[in-house]
Amino acid sequence: MKNKVVFIIPYFGKIPNYFTLWLKSAEKNPEFDFLIYSDLPLRLREHSNVRQINITFDAVRTKIQEKIPGKICLQTPYKLCDYKPAYGYVFFNEIAEYDFWGFMDIDLILGKISDYVTDDLLDKYDKLFFEGHFSLFRNCTLMNQLFFRCYPRVLNWKYAFTTKYSCHFDENGTVAWAHEVDAKSGIRFYTAWNFMDVPVSSYEIGNGKTEGFAIWDDGVLNYYSFDGEKNIELMYIHLQKREMKGDVLNDSKRFAIARNSFYDLEKKYTDEYLTRDMDAKNKADFMHTIAKKRRQEKIRNLKNGALKARICRLLLRWKSR
Repeated sequence: MKNKVVFIIPYFGKIPNYFTLWLKSAEKNPEFDFLIYSDLPLRLREHSNVRQINITFDAVRTKIQEKIPGKICLQTPYKLCDYKPAYGYVFFNEIAEYDFWGFMDIDLILGKISDYVTDDLLDKYDKLFFEGHFSLFRNCTLMNQLFFRCYPRVLNWKYAFTTKYSCHFDENGTVAWAHEVDAKSGIRFYTAWNFMDVPVSSYEIGNGKTEGFAIWDDGVLNYYSFDGEKNIELMYIHLQKREMKGDVLNDSKRFAIARNSFYDLEKKYTDEYLTRDMDAKNKADFMHTIAKKRRQEKIRNLKNGALKARICRLLLRWKSR
């Protein structure tokens, strides 16, 4: 690709048990670079397109505060989701050589990104996608400082950056709605649904109509439905907050993603392995864990200002996805 693209990924806390699979899928996209800001022992390979910048969460918070006017509220790593649209502005010195920058979560398994993010698209658009788990921006002053703009009926940075509550400013803030509320902006947005976003509360993996599974095969990701429909190639699958089991080896070149499990397809598995998690007990255990986490999240959100945020959303009629 002639356009140089980098993803900025600050990450702190517990390493997902399938981080090696995300890493494997990222390294199979050599046209793109990935910068992980973290103090975790990630053990990345030398000369990889995935690089770690060793830094503490406190240092990242200080770095953001130095660039943002006024006192920000950034007490926990999870709150970083609200600051994602500001990464191009905050980390500009590290990404100055790139044409595009983006943010990405690591609870993804990536397919072949270059099948979907092409030079033709990058030449035509300034922002690609609007999801908080995967978005791209042209590396220029307009896009890097777009999050500073304030529009009527749109959640603004002044609120998002000064509350403990995670407002999901990356999806519901200025950068997601500018093209709809500011016709004179001239910003060219591209939105497409080339991925699978598995709902947190869903035990099954599906396309909204039927259940199935995904197979990652040496860099290419495809979805297959159990009813025999034609397979669909995916840019990535988002396994948001999903605890995954499995026996996938780090050097496996082919594995399946089914419900809450990974399967190493280089072993001699039969099709029953992709459907065995349908038993009632396994599903009940999964849903019980999800319900418990949801209750804990609701309590945490209330303590952090969720009620006030919802009242503001109603009164100010903030747009929401």
